[in-house]
Amino acid sequence: MAKIPKIAFIVIGIIIAAASAFFNFVLQERAFVFFMVAGVGLIIYGFIKRTPSKPKAAKKHLHHEKKSYFHQGMKYCSQCGSALHPYDRFCKHCGARLK
Repeated sequence: MAKIPKIAFIVIGIIIAAASAFFNFVLQERAFVFFMVAGVGLIIYGFIKRTPSKPKAAKKHLHHEKKSYFHQGMKYCSQCGSALHPYDRFCKHCGARLK
C-alpha cells in the first residue's frame, strides 16, 4: 500500500475548501459547507500527519537473521529446481509438493 505524503492532503484540502467556499459565495447556498469543513479537515490532517519513521537497527538485525537462516537451510524443488524456504511444503513456481 502506497503512503500518501503530507503535502497531498494539504493541497487537496486547499482545493476542496477553496472551491466549496467559491460555490457557496456564488450560489448563496449552504450546501457546500460540508465540503468546506472536509477540506479544512484534510488541511489539518495534512499538518498533523506523522511521517513514517525510518526502520530501526533492531528490525534490520532480525531481517538479517532471517536471511542467514534461509541460506543455511536452502531447499530446491525436485521438479523445476527453484530455491525454496526451509519451511515450504509446495513449490511457489510449479506447485509441486515437496518431500
